Amino acid sequence: MKTRTKSEIEKELVKLRQRITELEASDAERTSVSSGPKDRKVIQDLRETHDYLENLINYANAPIIVWNPDFRIRRFNHAFEHLTGYKSDDVVGKELSILFPDASRKVSLDKIKATSGGEYWELVEIPILRRDGNIRLALWNSANIYAEDGKTLVSTIAQGMDMTEIRQKEQQINKTKGELENILNTVPIHIASTDINGEYKSWNRASENMFGFTAEEVVGKLTPRRFHRNDEEAKAVIEAVNRKGRFDDEVILCRKDGSEFPAHLLVSRTVDSSGNHIGFTMVAVDVTERKRAEETLQTRQRRTRGEASVIKRRKDDRYG
Repeated sequence: MKTRTKSEIEKELVKLRQRITELEASDAERTSVSSGPKDRKVIQDLRETHDYLENLINYANAPIIVWNPDFRIRRFNHAFEHLTGYKSDDVVGKELSILFPDASRKVSLDKIKATSGGEYWELVEIPILRRDGNIRLALWNSANIYAEDGKTLVSTIAQGMDMTEIRQKEQQINKTKGELENILNTVPIHIASTDINGEYKSWNRASENMFGFTAEEVVGKLTPRRFHRNDEEAKAVIEAVNRKGRFDDEVILCRKDGSEFPAHLLVSRTVDSSGNHIGFTMVAVDVTERKRAEETLQTRQRRTRGEASVIKRRKDDRYG
């Protein structure tokens, strides 16, 4: 069975009201007793269907509102009451403008007036002013309802979805994302991520300094293979991650200009909230200075040991 949309249901209601009115008028004019019960049965059936469709709209989970060509509210279902804090009896017959905040009222009304000219909303965000003064953000679609001639506009029906919490969460996520990006771009170590195919998704500022590539040159264009000396070394890292869940060791990495440097590289899997593997995270520290310091220390230690050995031999020769 085909599911009917809210606009189709409203159109059915309009037709049913017209048909009921016609049959009631016809029944009042009839004088034949035999035809009366049949017509009354038809009217009763139509009324039952009408009531059924009314309930579909009134008790739908989505907010539904209907207005006439004069932009006055004709219908206001229970979900819309919950969204706005108004009761249907408080708003039916009143102008639509009471539902919009001052700051966005003109823009909202312009969008609504455009529907009377044949436009319809697929997904339009419109702020709604609640009775308590709070503002909710709703996503709407709409459809016009015409009389039987197909030209005369009878009303417009709009179905919405409260997007307030979703937009608030999006703002919080964007704020958190911005804070994390600031942190990533502040730390002096290479931090990057790839998708499951190895294509870079992020590349922090320290990575630009370390390798000589900007984020624009890397993200969506390069893979970690570019920064290893050969395929074998790059493959060894991925095999270790697949086998042990991570790679944590010193390697030789390559800069944009072809120069090489020692780095401590940590690579681990990235998973989503369900635990599915979606990519890799890489952290690298340039250990050139540490290596240089270690070599300097080792040289000094060798020199010290050599000098100590010479002194010992001299003592042995003197007192031997």
